[in-house]
Amino acid sequence: MNIERPIDALLLVWKNSGVHKPLLLRGARQVGKSWAVEHLGETFEHFIEVNFEKQPDMLEVFQKIHDVHELTNRLSM
Repeated sequence: MNIERPIDALLLVWKNSGVHKPLLLRGARQVGKSWAVEHLGETFEHFIEVNFEKQPDMLEVFQKIHDVHELTNRLSM
């Protein structure tokens, strides 16, 4: 069962805008941030989620690589 939340509409506005700046969600624990991002990801043809808490070694990848194609290749490994 999916419960629509106000954040869902805001994330769709971000997706449909012409400017796609990096998206950073912050908030209290267990309020649905990860679920909202996963739900948003379902609306894209391609989607990569990086959780720095679960994958702290990924921080180094983002610090070293600035080309989106190289980053995508590295993340898909």
